[in-house]
Amino acid sequence: MRVTGTIDLLPSQMRLYNKICETFFAICKLYGYEEVATPILEDIRVFDRNLGLETDVVSKEMFFLEKKQDETLVLRPENTAGVMRLCQEGGLFQKLPQRLAYYGPMFRYERPQKGRYRQFHQFGVECIGVASYMADVENIQMAVHFMQEIGLAELTELEIHTLGSESERDAYKQALHDYLLPYKNELSENSVRRFDKNILRVLDSKNVHDQKILETAPVMRNFLQMESAKYFDNILESLENFGISYTVNPFLVRGLDYYNQTVFEIKTPALGAQSAVLGGGRYDGLAQQFGEKTPTPSIGWAAGMERLFLLAQEHQTLSVPPRKNIVIIAMTEAFDQEAQKYASLLRKEGIACLTVHEGTLRKRMKIASRLEAKYTIIFAPKEMENKTAILRDMMRSEERILPLADLIITVKKHYDT
Repeated sequence: MRVTGTIDLLPSQMRLYNKICETFFAICKLYGYEEVATPILEDIRVFDRNLGLETDVVSKEMFFLEKKQDETLVLRPENTAGVMRLCQEGGLFQKLPQRLAYYGPMFRYERPQKGRYRQFHQFGVECIGVASYMADVENIQMAVHFMQEIGLAELTELEIHTLGSESERDAYKQALHDYLLPYKNELSENSVRRFDKNILRVLDSKNVHDQKILETAPVMRNFLQMESAKYFDNILESLENFGISYTVNPFLVRGLDYYNQTVFEIKTPALGAQSAVLGGGRYDGLAQQFGEKTPTPSIGWAAGMERLFLLAQEHQTLSVPPRKNIVIIAMTEAFDQEAQKYASLLRKEGIACLTVHEGTLRKRMKIASRLEAKYTIIFAPKEMENKTAILRDMMRSEERILPLADLIITVKKHYDT
């Protein structure tokens, strides 16, 4: 049985899935990002000291492996911390700036529902070593560009906020604490837990009564000093200049403690409660947790593949080209070797080719159709005596007889037309 919280993908679904992957890396290339890879297994210390001990990810969502001696291994729940570890151990902090991209599976022990899985895949980009607000703008622009290229721009909207500096955030946390304290007994169970451990996460509550209480809560913008306010205003003005629509959400927070200043999410109403399909922000202090002596300005985002796939599949936003296979049918066993020979020659020309050896001609033609054959080549006794073969155009339902000597060059000539 399939494990709860995981999904299978059929061959037809994998084509759409891979198209989204290809689009992501094409966008990365346009923006100068290079791909990196980190292990699925990480030491617990990569996350518990960097994501925040009281975040949901660390406190209740990580998959732990059996502890061996003094080493505790976990399945990675996200990859920004892993990429920062890679930078530190690979010497990339000494070669800034870095623009890095990744893709792979992540694991969180969550209650499965539509768009939320225990094994899920994320695309991510990290721009490390650029302090300018234009890095934030370009990062968001890249995310929006990605949504446009996979056809989801009309189904999603950008929300943005700022968490300010550490001192500004501390002042805001105190004000939020003072405001919520009289309502503490009225908050949902989850928000009460967050009130005591990570009060900013109360702002992220989906509980209707919690949201009613928060309507008149203090907002972070009122606690920004001039420098942070100007930084955020510059970003908003630039987004407008680039024609990127956004909504400032004063209650937008990210679920991990390393964020500061800019945070943003791209959301959709089409997935119910799991509305965020992409999220990110700035995390200037994270590199210090991995041994850097001074803050390293950094910003990035990650997108959930399964949610993007569900949206693209349900709304048919991304066209996937046909497979364009060539199918060779040998009508008798005597021609099997010849069929395999020509299949190998076509593959050497970069043309996808399959051979079908069993069943009646009618059955084999049905298989060729199911395999989305562009052309079917039939090696039949009469034609083979004359050193020819039947070439059938499956799209036009047309046939012609070709000399075997012309077969490869003819198929190659018309394969991409």
